[in-house]
Amino acid sequence: MPVLHVVEQGSRLRLSDGQLWVESADDERLFSLPIRRVRRVHLHGRVEITAAALAQLLDQGTNVYFFSTRGRLRGVAAALTTGSAKRLRQQLDLDPWARLLHARAIVDAKIRSQAAYLERRLRARRRGDRPTDLIEETIQELGRIRRRLHRQNSLNRVRGAEGAATARYFRALRLDLAPFGFNRRLRRPPADPVNAALSYGYALLKSVAHAALVPTGLHLELGLLHAESRRNPALVLDLMEEFRTAAVDMPVTRLFLQGRLTPGHTEKRENGGVWLNTAGKKVLIKAFEAQLGKSYEHPALQEAGTLEELLQAQALRLAKAATQGSPYRPFYLRKPR
Repeated sequence: MPVLHVVEQGSRLRLSDGQLWVESADDERLFSLPIRRVRRVHLHGRVEITAAALAQLLDQGTNVYFFSTRGRLRGVAAALTTGSAKRLRQQLDLDPWARLLHARAIVDAKIRSQAAYLERRLRARRRGDRPTDLIEETIQELGRIRRRLHRQNSLNRVRGAEGAATARYFRALRLDLAPFGFNRRLRRPPADPVNAALSYGYALLKSVAHAALVPTGLHLELGLLHAESRRNPALVLDLMEEFRTAAVDMPVTRLFLQGRLTPGHTEKRENGGVWLNTAGKKVLIKAFEAQLGKSYEHPALQEAGTLEELLQAQALRLAKAATQGSPYRPFYLRKPR
């Protein structure tokens, strides 16, 4: 089933004879899809949707995600469902030690994926006879952080390990991405084209993780690794962690190295930030959705599927872990053979 992204500013979605039409600001019909075939809708920036179209989408269980022009996921329109009181009690009663083990597992998987991707970048740089010292050192550092991680007995220390690993990982990626202005990971605001693309990609991933978790009936504000927050559903952020490298970092890096994303796909704003323009968003969205459709293996479970299928399967496993305390086996990238 297709996923719909609308990025043309001033456009609108309208329902007509079972077709979901995208119309331009001057009422020109751009394209249409049978509304019952659409499984997710993403509206980017100044895009309108009619009440009839929104009602039909909600009736059929299709979520509509609203993004700001800068790529922040502002909110979601979804059918009215709430987690049951029993689910809430189960999440609240989760043993603190079980929560700590789940948090460790999530961070461990993220670091594994980061190291596996750096191994791939290492091989590429060796083929091109380019410097590799920093990447080799970082892979070793990530291994040391992983070993220390499993001795950490507080959530704050686990979160600290994740932050340390991620800072080192992006420092190593700088070798490939420095020509595009990338020096380190900066979010608020993104300071260069690479950071702009990463932030937008993570917002897209957040919407997909949300869509996967909603059917579980969990209360998304109660996380395992992330602290409760008024602005971010902590459990969605938990699920995102194990997929950030595969779903976003890899395609973003590839787009820049292949010249498909360039500084010309961004624009500077008055606050000093750098943001993707409409053309840049289209390039990234296409690559992101293609990445979700690629097949991967879950090394811990010997299962294979598309990245999106694996994410949906992990949402169900996360639900079981968050309510029953059963061991959680997160997804991670396998090291290249």
